Amino acid sequence: MYKIRYDKSKNCIYVVVEGSLKMEEANNYVVDFKKAVDNAGPNFKICTDLSKTTAVLPEINDKLNESKAYAKAKGYKKAAFIMSSAVLKMQVKRVFEEDQESLFDNINDAEKFLNS
Repeated sequence: MYKIRYDKSKNCIYVVVEGSLKMEEANNYVVDFKKAVDNAGPNFKICTDLSKTTAVLPEINDKLNESKAYAKAKGYKKAAFIMSSAVLKMQVKRVFEEDQESLFDNINDAEKFLNS
């Protein structure tokens, strides 16, 4: 399951993913995420909460990479990931090419990073 919302006042797309996505959900996620990106202002930010997500299958990673590439092409400023699983952190670093500074244990630290 996933939720995507755009907060215009913060110019930030908030994503919450729980459990594991099936391929159909991943396809829908990409469509919904692209819509949020298209509604975002210049230099938008992304805050993704994966704290209740299980490890992601490789074929799903490919779909999620599509959304990251789209956001990158549209000029996002920063992205923060919230997660607690060490395995998931390794996956996110590898798949999304994120560094340690953009991985957080809670929303407060993630938002401090996004607003810095």
